[in-house]
Amino acid sequence: MTVAIDAAQTATAPAAIPLWSFNEFTGIWQEEGSAAKVGNTYVGNVSHFSWWNCDLQSPQAILKVNVKNAAGIPMVNTVVALRRSGQTYDTSGITDNSGDVSGYIPVNKTLLLKVYDVCNTVIYTANLALVAAGSTFVLQDITVTSTGKFREI
Repeated sequence: MTVAIDAAQTATAPAAIPLWSFNEFTGIWQEEGSAAKVGNTYVGNVSHFSWWNCDLQSPQAILKVNVKNAAGIPMVNTVVALRRSGQTYDTSGITDNSGDVSGYIPVNKTLLLKVYDVCNTVIYTANLALVAAGSTFVLQDITVTSTGKFREI
């Protein structure tokens, strides 16, 4: 497998980087070998057809969020997004039937949390405090004001 290295990262890219494949049964990326830097690419041998990624693992924490409307009803299928300071795009998850969503977040980074309605309009924002590696950060009962544009159970 050959993966291009972004031109802005070529000079600082490490000589070797872990290879990760996506396990479609567990929904988890699994480290499987490594790739070597060859010019402006990473080259590695893969053992099966799958989604593959070259990436460094950084320290993480877990974020757990619960979203409800003003009546206390869980917000179902609601997009909760995070954006790291200086990042171009959001990373997001979708709430379950209890209004819960969780996932890994980078540690010691300033994060902006946003909640979207079904029309992709931001209906809630909050800055998150810095968190330590290995910790769990819980935001219970984020209450959003109803715009009539989201799904409830």
